[in-house]
Amino acid sequence: MRKEGVIILLFLVLSLQFILADVNQTDVDKAYSCLEEKIGDCSTLPTTEISLSILATPEDSFDSCVTSLKNRQSSGYWGNIKDSALAILALDHAGQDTTTEEEWLNSSAKDSNELVWYLQIDSDEDTVCSIIYDNNTYSDIKINEDKTLSSDAGSCLTRANNNYFLSVNSGCFEKTFEIKCEDDFIVALAYKTSTQSPTLNLLDDTKSALAYENVEVEINSKCFGEGSECDFETSAWAVYTLLSLGHDVKEYLPYLIATADSNEIYRSNAFLYLITKYEPYATSLLYERGESPYWEIDQSPYNTFYDSALAVLALGKTNNNIDDTLRWFYFSQNNDGCWEDSVRDTAIILWATEQKQGKVSSGSTAYCEDVENQDYFCVNSETCEAEILGNFYCSGSNICCSEEPELKTCEEVNGTSCESGETCVGNSVPSSDAISCCLGECREEVETLESACELADYSCRSTCGSTQEEVSSLDCDDSGDVCCRYTSDQPTKGGSKWWIWLILVVAIIGIGTLVWLNRNKIFKKDKPKAEGGMPPRGPGIPPLRPTGQIPSRPSTIYQKPGFPPIKRP
Repeated sequence: MRKEGVIILLFLVLSLQFILADVNQTDVDKAYSCLEEKIGDCSTLPTTEISLSILATPEDSFDSCVTSLKNRQSSGYWGNIKDSALAILALDHAGQDTTTEEEWLNSSAKDSNELVWYLQIDSDEDTVCSIIYDNNTYSDIKINEDKTLSSDAGSCLTRANNNYFLSVNSGCFEKTFEIKCEDDFIVALAYKTSTQSPTLNLLDDTKSALAYENVEVEINSKCFGEGSECDFETSAWAVYTLLSLGHDVKEYLPYLIATADSNEIYRSNAFLYLITKYEPYATSLLYERGESPYWEIDQSPYNTFYDSALAVLALGKTNNNIDDTLRWFYFSQNNDGCWEDSVRDTAIILWATEQKQGKVSSGSTAYCEDVENQDYFCVNSETCEAEILGNFYCSGSNICCSEEPELKTCEEVNGTSCESGETCVGNSVPSSDAISCCLGECREEVETLESACELADYSCRSTCGSTQEEVSSLDCDDSGDVCCRYTSDQPTKGGSKWWIWLILVVAIIGIGTLVWLNRNKIFKKDKPKAEGGMPPRGPGIPPLRPTGQIPSRPSTIYQKPGFPPIKRP
């Protein structure tokens, strides 16, 4: 094929890509138009909906929503802690100075008294230790050959779990315990939700010391909630906001991790992955979805759209495991472009699926990567090895770095390069030696067959939505789902896209005609040349730029934050 043929075929491919890409962008634009129409100037919306709308970053209503949100606050407060956390996150997204509001949020934390804490002292040798607190010294605490402890240490520390641990009295949580042993030793804190729970979680702060050196430990466990009680969802939004704004949130993690299993209705794994970035949470979150393109959970206080958007927000829009979810979102739009006629659902879906950079409103700090004549980079705080520029703004939990970090190898970030025929269950990141480094689990790809319902261009769901009706004559295989189709006032999969297919057919006919008219030139064979030899090598793929190394974790038999719990007998 001659040069003219290559050019025409390339034009055909690019034309098809443009048309198909325009389908999705048209749906996105339609959603933003609907959101703009519903929110107006945001003055009549609840605080949560204003915050989510700002995070979705609409063009025309953005500044008026920021103004409305700022006018609602009273001394850094928006009615309750959860609404206040979302409002602070939204104002930061708009480049506003939220220092006062962050101080208020931090001061609203309370001690978490829902956890049971344990102190563990261990050594490779049989040794003798002493513990000092309240100006009292408790000596001759022996670590036996079987790792059990020989005695208690006053009223604050009494032996528990077959004498392997010292249980910390709840009235002693704010005390400092000083430990010293005659041989090298380690000290760790562990926690669980109640005395009946079999799961121990190891605090990610194990300390080691040489013989006769001192180690000091204290328990700091905090949470958020209205009144005297802790609340998981309130704590999760508050902690995510503080983390996004660069605060140390270590003292909030024990409560969130220990109570996650009992708060699955709030999509706890999504919050834990947003906050910790520990890959087992991403893997668990994907397992929760199963073979469905969306997330739903019994007794959820929200709905499938909201829950699915929160999961996508946590996993990231570039995660190749959520492609079906993104398609499902735009398949399920109303005619006007919104979801369920809800500002809340539409805003959080756009926030999650678009992840737009913060739009700098009037009086805001300059955006990091838009600084004129400077190459600055918004990166994770742990990966910046150069100057951190605190006077420039980055969205989310990123910080402004004067140099772009370098990628580590897949092994250095504790990842795996999946083999051909395998797919990554969990997040994938770029590395210096692999285009896609899997931080989750590589699994063999399984070919899935469409059910009779899906082959008919309908969708399989656990229950049909308010704008859908059940088609009992079509099955969804063995999933237990029912077949749903939209009622007459809703779009079908292809109903509102006929004009796109028309453009596609016209484009193919036009390009085909062009190819036919030039067939003699395009398909004319060149005479073979006398010279032989190998064709020139193409340019190599340049190495990817790195993001930073995940620190190695010490081996332990107990649960570390971010990993599946370990059941002890």
